[in-house]
Amino acid sequence: MISHPAINTPLGDLWIEVGEGAITTLSWRPLPEPRNQADRLIWYQAIKWLFNYFQSLKAKQPPSPPTFLLKPKGSPFQQSVWDYLLTIPPGTTATYGDIAKALNSAPRAVGQAVGANPIPIIIPCHRVVSADGLGGYSGFGGVESKKKLLRLESLLETGM
Repeated sequence: MISHPAINTPLGDLWIEVGEGAITTLSWRPLPEPRNQADRLIWYQAIKWLFNYFQSLKAKQPPSPPTFLLKPKGSPFQQSVWDYLLTIPPGTTATYGDIAKALNSAPRAVGQAVGANPIPIIIPCHRVVSADGLGGYSGFGGVESKKKLLRLESLLETGM
């Protein structure tokens, strides 16, 4: 596997995988370099989006939604949960129960789908919290990374 350079972020180094003209994975582990020019263009768009996302948070401005295609691999139910996550605006959170109710499902099933999100940050799984607190986070650094993202988005109250 030929790995491309990491993208340095406040959460550590990230790698983006592109396939079939869309982002498929965002990871804290090295991923293969895009093989064709079209995929490289999307890869660069995603890098620019991540850079702008973190810059907008530093400037206390709402980040723009991604304009490139996302193709996370998962079941139809997981896809529906991930699609829902994209509707949660920066500066807000939703609970697993809120999402379960909206999708006519169970909170545990939603939690499993959220935890399986292969494109964290871009598909904002960090904006999902449990009814009685913060909940978990499957990205590198676990809950500490989630707290950092929520702090950057000015969502985390002291003591949460």
